[in-house]
Amino acid sequence: MISRRLLGAVVVLTVVGLSYAHALTPGATCERVASDGLRKCVRKVGSAQQRCYRATGAACSASDSKLTAAYATLSKNLLAKCPDQATVTAAGYPVPARKSVSLGIGR
Repeated sequence: MISRRLLGAVVVLTVVGLSYAHALTPGATCERVASDGLRKCVRKVGSAQQRCYRATGAACSASDSKLTAAYATLSKNLLAKCPDQATVTAAGYPVPARKSVSLGIGR
């Protein structure tokens, strides 16, 4: 009887523990959004530049809609998940990192 209760407690604690293991700290969330967002932005900008070079033989203009959309999406997501310097620092980025985001990327 004791072993069944012990087994039941272990199962409950394991399930509860697993659900908490997936919860990320704000710093970890910021870090994930930064790395994922930057990867996606580089891919979108690269694709847009490739299209421009193929079509015109030159790079896209700074006001190209694909470029500005990629930069805006990155900036919006970063600012949403990295709202303050404490979160950015907790993500492992130095103090000036926040300033580059707030000044605008790609401008």
